[in-house]
Amino acid sequence: MKHFYKLKKYSQIKFVIEKGEKILLKSSVLYKLDLTNLNLQENLDGKCVISFLLSKKFGNAVKRNRARRLLFASLTLSVKIINTNFAYAFIPRAKLLNMNFKELCSEIDRAILGSAK
Repeated sequence: MKHFYKLKKYSQIKFVIEKGEKILLKSSVLYKLDLTNLNLQENLDGKCVISFLLSKKFGNAVKRNRARRLLFASLTLSVKIINTNFAYAFIPRAKLLNMNFKELCSEIDRAILGSAK
């Protein structure tokens, strides 16, 4: 069973980035948008809304795909603490590729729970 709904259109990702709360992390920038007041929650069936935004400036395709895989793997481990009433947009930084996976998971968990400032 898939636990995530990925935003695919740039207009949807841009909406999350413009209206969402910005959380700075060592590995990435996280935008978090509350979906309770928007009428988007009805069609999601309890799935988490996520998106990853990487440009060519990040590196070649191998580096971009590795960053996506690392972020997605860390999110699948923390699926139980993710609030389904929020949409999350991740913009990875280059430091992500050099981080330990356990550090990445704990950093994302803290950011999702709201203790990372």
